[in-house]
Amino acid sequence: MAGIYIHIPLCKKKCHYCDFYSVTDLKYTDALVNSLIKEMGLRRDYLSGERGR
Repeated sequence: MAGIYIHIPLCKKKCHYCDFYSVTDLKYTDALVNSLIKEMGLRRDYLSGERGR
């Protein structure tokens, strides 16, 4: 079974228990979203032929 995990590292505040990379400076939000859209387009066939549940 194939899957995709997308981590969005933009948080209003950092939690002391979180081990994920994150930033609280949201000035790069547009750049991140645009990069994710581009990456998904580049890899659109990556999971072709895989079945979901």
